[in-house]
Amino acid sequence: MYVVRLLEVIAHEFHKCSAALDEASFDKLITDYLLVHPSKNPDIALIADPLPAYVAAHPDAEFPFLADLAPLDKARSEAFIAHSSLPLTLAALHARPPDSLRDLAIRTLPALRITPLPSSV
Repeated sequence: MYVVRLLEVIAHEFHKCSAALDEASFDKLITDYLLVHPSKNPDIALIADPLPAYVAAHPDAEFPFLADLAPLDKARSEAFIAHSSLPLTLAALHARPPDSLRDLAIRTLPALRITPLPSSV
């Protein structure tokens, strides 16, 4: 039952990969992955962290696009759970003295992910 739960968690986190493959192919991919990367952390959400690297290192001739899709799925998942930050509103900007504008720091949102892709299929 534990392996079934792991499959569910990974399918949820890697939603597009799961949707792109038929159920048997996805289950085989994840089962093979789990044999190499068994769960060692009590946080089940971390089980799939190495999956994009695993997929890139073990290309599947039938599904070569997975090497690009897995990192995108991971980035989407990380962006979804990233901490929120409040944007600078126009009203807050107008409330600042003009001399203080040069001291404003521009920061990216915590959810920003730049995801290099391993291939160009």
